[in-house]
Amino acid sequence: MIIKSRKIPKNSLKMLSVNWNEPHMKQALAHAQQCAFFDKNMVADARAYANEYFLPTEKGGEKKIADQLSLYLKLTNQLYVKLLEEKVVDSEKIHRMITVVSLRKNNGKATKRLATFLNGEQIGDEEFPLEREVLELPSDIDQLSDEEFAKDGKATTQGSIIPCFNWDGSGTCCEFRYNGLPWNPLVKYNWCGANCGNGTPVNPLDACCRSHDYCYRAYPDYPERCNCDKNLISCASRTDEAGTDRVIAAFQIKMAYKGC
Repeated sequence: MIIKSRKIPKNSLKMLSVNWNEPHMKQALAHAQQCAFFDKNMVADARAYANEYFLPTEKGGEKKIADQLSLYLKLTNQLYVKLLEEKVVDSEKIHRMITVVSLRKNNGKATKRLATFLNGEQIGDEEFPLEREVLELPSDIDQLSDEEFAKDGKATTQGSIIPCFNWDGSGTCCEFRYNGLPWNPLVKYNWCGANCGNGTPVNPLDACCRSHDYCYRAYPDYPERCNCDKNLISCASRTDEAGTDRVIAAFQIKMAYKGC
C-alpha cells in the first residue's frame, strides 16, 4: 500500500473548521468535558495531516482508494482530541473515529486515559502509565521535521510504501516507532502486518493482530471479515504502542473500502 501524507501548515488549520455540534463530535466533547474544564473555541495547539491511500495496479501504476484526515486538537495541557476521518473514492459515506486523550494523576502517579468512539459507538476506555507529566501531540509521519514539511508556508508531501499493509498477500511484518518519533526504539512486530504471523506477540498491539489473523483464517473473505477488522480496531484502541494509530488508520480505510 502507498500512503501519501501531507502535514497541513498551521496557517491553514483555520480552514479546517470543527463542527462541535456534529453528533459524533458532540458525543466526544461531552466526554472531554468530564475530564477537564476548557473552552472549545480556544484551542491551545493543533496539528493535522491529509493522507491519501493508493493500491498498486497491474500495469505498475497506482490507484487512489481513499482520503483520510488526522486532526489533533490540544484543548489544555492535560487534554487533546484526535479526529480520524475517512472517505472512500466514489462514496459519500464518512467513517469517523474520535479519541479523547487526557492526563490524570492518582496518588502522585500520572496516567494517560484514552476514550475512543468509532462512528458514535464507544469502543475503548483505557489508562496507561506516563513517564512524564505531559501530553505530546503525536506525529503521523515518521521521517521529516516540521521545518521540512512547511517551508515558506507550503505543505510538503511524503509518499511512503508500507508493505506491511499490502492487501495482495505480499508484504512484511510491521516496524514502527512510538508516536512516529525517530529517537524512540524501532519495534518489530511478529503478527502485525500482511503475510506475517509467528512467535510470541511483542506487546498488546501485536496480540490484537494475532487475534485478527486467527479471525481471517476463519473467515476467508468479506463481508464476513468486517467484524474481524472492527474487533482489531477496538482491540488496538485499548493499546498505546508504537504503530497503534497506524494500524487503526489502515484498517479503518480497509473497512470503508470493503463497504463494512
